[in-house]
Amino acid sequence: MNMRESSWQDSIYLLRKNQNRWQLFLPAAFYLNTGISLLDKTSWVDQYNLSLQLFSACAEAEFCTGHFDEMNKKLQEVFSNARCLDDELYAFFTLTSSLMAQGKSYEASEAGLLVLSQLGEAFPRHSDMKSIIVVEFAKVKSLCEGKTNGEILALKAMDDGHKIAAMRLMYFLAHSSFLGCHDMYALIVLRMVQTSMNHGICDESAFGFCALGIVMGCMFKDTDGGRRFGQLALHFLKIKETNKCFSGVITVVYTYLHPNYHHYRESLEPLEKAYESGMINGDVAMAMSAAAQICFHEFQCGEELAKVETTTTKYMKLMMAHKQENFCKFLLPYSQAIRNLMGYSDDSENLIGELMDQEELLKEVLKSKHMRVA
Repeated sequence: MNMRESSWQDSIYLLRKNQNRWQLFLPAAFYLNTGISLLDKTSWVDQYNLSLQLFSACAEAEFCTGHFDEMNKKLQEVFSNARCLDDELYAFFTLTSSLMAQGKSYEASEAGLLVLSQLGEAFPRHSDMKSIIVVEFAKVKSLCEGKTNGEILALKAMDDGHKIAAMRLMYFLAHSSFLGCHDMYALIVLRMVQTSMNHGICDESAFGFCALGIVMGCMFKDTDGGRRFGQLALHFLKIKETNKCFSGVITVVYTYLHPNYHHYRESLEPLEKAYESGMINGDVAMAMSAAAQICFHEFQCGEELAKVETTTTKYMKLMMAHKQENFCKFLLPYSQAIRNLMGYSDDSENLIGELMDQEELLKEVLKSKHMRVA
């Protein structure tokens, strides 16, 4: 390894290490692009590891700043030159997240499920999903039966690289499938828990446990059991110094589990922390999900409509700035309804106004088949 390669590897490490501040993604993209410009034409042969790290890291930085065209160019470089699946995984994480951000949840799921099958985690794809969910849920109950929260948290750390990668990918896919197919969401979550119980726990295990709480409450009407696994996930966060799934765990717990037993107002501060954490650590999709829930919870709390409208407008602008179109469209009916209640629309009984036309949005949703709105 020559001096220049060593220097750029140090730069990549420092950029990734210091991406704990959202505003650094833009300069990170600049420096990584500068590094790429210095590569020789034969760099994928002569300096393979350096090229792989530069293009993969740059693709992620471009995604986080909403530059999808540049991101796709970097991803194409990786997919065209990577020597094995392991070398493509980091790029696949970025690709999946970007597809979801653009409202392409079906494409995100298809791409992710293909990679998961190569990692040894194939999913059934036929019509009788409900029966499969019942079977997989029974497996989870058997694995967890008789174990206390402390015993689960004391499980060994996951050390199989492919299982860790599969858990990371399932974390992304669970979010995209929740917006498009609840049955697939349930199967992914149940697999995450099974993998954790059988192979050890990792950061993504915390999300799997709290998401299991949603499955138990919504599909199996066991809200108390769901609450238990939500609390388990929160305890998991407390014993870990850092957890890259913090935003996802907090968003799930304080959106779908905590309000079953507590006032909506108690969720506002945690959701704001989830938003900040997601933006700081590059988990943009979960940050935007938390932002959407902040808007909903403010309304449910009975805040002044003017305050809720200000909050909603702020977050929708951020969603558009970061090209998270899926979440912006998700909020549109809700935001227009608020404006109707405030007297900003000539037709207060229909969602027609400055922000949207309900008939046009409905056509778009029906055409997409994999898009949800509030």
